[in-house]
Amino acid sequence: MTVLIPNPAKELTVSKAENLKSLVENPLHRRDFAKKMAAGALGIAGVAALPGAVNLVAQSLTDVDILNFALNLEYLEGEFYSVATTGQRLADAGVGITGKGRAGATTG
Repeated sequence: MTVLIPNPAKELTVSKAENLKSLVENPLHRRDFAKKMAAGALGIAGVAALPGAVNLVAQSLTDVDILNFALNLEYLEGEFYSVATTGQRLADAGVGITGKGRAGATTG
């Protein structure tokens, strides 16, 4: 039994242009890609066609959830600019941040 061990020093190197050209000119790769994409699309369509799939896909987001998300983005932006300009976090600068949810430390 012969085991081949690849040697990086002796391997054939192909330029990016040659590799791209071979991918474009070889219809077998494109055909395989198209088949895989079609199979994936059919799989997704099949799952969506199952009874009760609408309930699985639909999310129950309320207006409060959307507003909390927007508020979190504003806090994130404020924290970023505060650290970038002054080197202090919002809590260190005396800005009171309270609310419900999980509070995490800002690191970086």
